[in-house]
Amino acid sequence: MGAFFTRQFEPNSFLGRGAVHFGVTHKFVSKHDGVDFGDTTTYFASFVKPIYEDFLALDLTFVGFDHEDDHYDGKIPEPEIHTCDALDIANSLGGCANQGDEVF
Repeated sequence: MGAFFTRQFEPNSFLGRGAVHFGVTHKFVSKHDGVDFGDTTTYFASFVKPIYEDFLALDLTFVGFDHEDDHYDGKIPEPEIHTCDALDIANSLGGCANQGDEVF
């Protein structure tokens, strides 16, 4: 979804044939399998002014992004967090009976 606005100025105005552009877009991201990656919003603004007839123009542009935080249902174990020691990992065929062994 998005919105856009543009305004062209008259040659005899203060900005002299300049143009301004503003816009915003928003991407909705649906939750899938308990994971919500967050929506993304993009903002932009631009000012364009001809400098030398129609052959050269000055363009000042701003583009900004806003991304929502990710959300996850339940607990997702971190791969580097576990309670097994080095001997348990080396003997993984015997099994690591400690909590967190499903990470391996």
